[in-house]
Amino acid sequence: MDDVTKRDATFPMTDIVALVRTKPGLSGKLLILTIAFVMLAEVLIFIPSVANFRRTWLTNKISAAATGALVFDAAPSGMVPPELGKELLRQVGALTIWAKRADSRMLVASVDNPPQVDVTTDLRDTNPIFQIAEALGTLAAPRGRILRVTALGMGVEINMTLEEDLLRAAMWGFARNILLLSLLISLITAGLVYLSLIHMIVRPIKRLSENMASFERDPENDARVIATSERDDEIGFAERSLARLETKLAEELRRSKKLASLGLMIAKISHDLRNVLSGAQLFSERIAELKNPSVKRLAPRLVDSLRRAIDLCEGTLAYGADQKAALKPSCFRIAPMLAECWDLAQSVNRMPSSLVNEVPAELEIRADRDQISRVFLNLMRNSLQAIAPPPGQEAKSEAQITVSAKCEADTTVIWVQDNGPGVSQAARQKLFEPFSLSSTRRGSGLGLAIAADILRAHDGEISLVDSVYGARFKISLPNH
Repeated sequence: MDDVTKRDATFPMTDIVALVRTKPGLSGKLLILTIAFVMLAEVLIFIPSVANFRRTWLTNKISAAATGALVFDAAPSGMVPPELGKELLRQVGALTIWAKRADSRMLVASVDNPPQVDVTTDLRDTNPIFQIAEALGTLAAPRGRILRVTALGMGVEINMTLEEDLLRAAMWGFARNILLLSLLISLITAGLVYLSLIHMIVRPIKRLSENMASFERDPENDARVIATSERDDEIGFAERSLARLETKLAEELRRSKKLASLGLMIAKISHDLRNVLSGAQLFSERIAELKNPSVKRLAPRLVDSLRRAIDLCEGTLAYGADQKAALKPSCFRIAPMLAECWDLAQSVNRMPSSLVNEVPAELEIRADRDQISRVFLNLMRNSLQAIAPPPGQEAKSEAQITVSAKCEADTTVIWVQDNGPGVSQAARQKLFEPFSLSSTRRGSGLGLAIAADILRAHDGEISLVDSVYGARFKISLPNH
């Protein structure tokens, strides 16, 4: 069982602690949002509920007043004692009650010196927006306000005045009850939603994040790869994707570590081997000066083989060192640099050759001059090696390399063309990969790989373009 599985057992306690932190975690945020949204829904229900309570409360008062009005109207004139009217007012909670028929209007009951009416409401108006506005007005009304209510009760139009304080007190009591009930419902709903989200989302996400942190500490350990579940939703898809990614990354890291160790070993071997081969080359050149015909015939091949072996060692060391090379950009002219590269490239040349430098003398670029020089030196050496005849044979024609350039918008484009045999289709596939020896039997297979890496470091690129004869390379460098 890995560390992630062990920590799952203590996860609820971790969530409880997270709720009281200054910055709540995902579970705490979900709980707060759930309560907030449920309370918002309850508020949207609460306001119409208060308005409906106000209407119902007033309707009940109107019904009681209408009943009293019918009784008083049925009694013989002068037979209703004043005490009965006062009792009706007390039961209804009204100050005055009027009953109106089509042909008459009757004062059912009234207190002595009734106060002046401050606001009027008509229950016959059923507009919900109007009812909500009146309900909010009642809740915010000052004390002592007198309200007149008009409504139909038992077929009679009733006009009643009362102290709005009674209505406001009843509405606030109802509001408190609704608020407490809403809060209770919100807490229960939020708790259930919270626990569901904890089980369905938060715990799996926490498991994913803890696994990523664990994998980061030891990415080469297969035991750190997350164990996937059987879920078929987005969480399950994320688990399986993470498992594949971690497995692939662990394999790549192990492979890279082995290649790095192998590369270090090769660099050390190449360094020592280059020194040994340099000494052997020196002795071979001296042997080649002997007058023996057999020596004169075989020595050039030996010298050429040793030179290619030395080039391979130097290329291997240069390719490894190039990965960490820091660029030192400066502005310089291309044409003089090409002339310098051509002089250095002549060391591998044993045949008539010439450089046709068609680059404008004033054309400048901003780049690392030493690194860009390596690019053109490698290209020139590769071309000369490809054009050169086998050892012991005479060249049929002069080797010629033509370099031209021009500025296009924000890019400087340089073409390097030779008159050699060109590049085969098989060699094109891996032309810029290290140790690709298919382009020429004399090269080390690192020149073009090093050139491509240097140009990528400058945000540039190199490519082989179609040509009528020979090989033609296109180099692009940004003008910055």
